[in-house]
Amino acid sequence: MKIIHIDDTVTTRWSGGTTTQLMIWPEGASYADRNFLFRLSSAVVEDEESVFTSLPDYHRFLSIRKGELQLRHDDGDWYNLPVGQVTSFDGGSQTVSCGRVTDYNLMIRKGKVTGGMKAVRCEGGRLRKWTELFPEWEAERQKAEKGGETIYTLFLSEGTLLRLTGSSEALLHTGEMAVFEGIDEISHVWLDMEQDGIVIGTVCQSI
Repeated sequence: MKIIHIDDTVTTRWSGGTTTQLMIWPEGASYADRNFLFRLSSAVVEDEESVFTSLPDYHRFLSIRKGELQLRHDDGDWYNLPVGQVTSFDGGSQTVSCGRVTDYNLMIRKGKVTGGMKAVRCEGGRLRKWTELFPEWEAERQKAEKGGETIYTLFLSEGTLLRLTGSSEALLHTGEMAVFEGIDEISHVWLDMEQDGIVIGTVCQSI
């Protein structure tokens, strides 16, 4: 288990606000060069209306941490994305957003990586095993046994403190993330929230 602390991240400006990159894989890959297989980041959208960067080689997952966003893809209908929900869409779509928010993003390379993202509301003071919150991830065990590298992450989107226990113990503060390489690393993990909050989990597996 590896913890990505806030001090470990780098925040950069873009045309509509700021982006904090939490993880890019493989290590040494670059968002600017578009040579990454997956990337996790949290962005602050400062403009009321924004146009998403076209990323035709990637599929995107998005969840809102603060605020409320409206989205539209390829001149389709607008839809709301409230806090604690996840949407996914083709990175090559013409995507427009309306609303000032803080969000959380996963981008995965088409044809190279399969993956997903899920946001879960957790009750403070209740100890829960990771399989209770993300039961669908258990299916990744069979895929992992057949080959391919699987990486799981847990991100504390809302809440003051998250304790992770298992073969080792760690604490996450708001905006921090835990990374697990393979099912064996995450299989014994329990989560204990200090107060009610939201944990966002992702799983990415190389094809």
